[in-house]
Amino acid sequence: MDTTVTITTVNRADSLAKGLEALLHQDFPQNAFEVIVADNGSTDHTKEVCEDYAGKFENFTYIFDARPGQLVGWHRALDISKGGVCCFIDDDVCPEPS
Repeated sequence: MDTTVTITTVNRADSLAKGLEALLHQDFPQNAFEVIVADNGSTDHTKEVCEDYAGKFENFTYIFDARPGQLVGWHRALDISKGGVCCFIDDDVCPEPS
């Protein structure tokens, strides 16, 4: 596993879905990266979005932790990440394919 992409989110399911869709269309192979979504206590349909995208990615993990704060999500993701490089993006970021 080369890269871990971590997204921390709370109650922004629609923005998250757009970002995850953009990650699906990357130029590099899906087996070269993992996606970890750290949910900081969402009460919207974030979990359902993640369940849907878990079936579309080769390496996808959803973490729920009701404690607030982006750092909580980052640290939870780092604990389980497998990538040699970890990057952190916001839940409204749509990466370009390259």
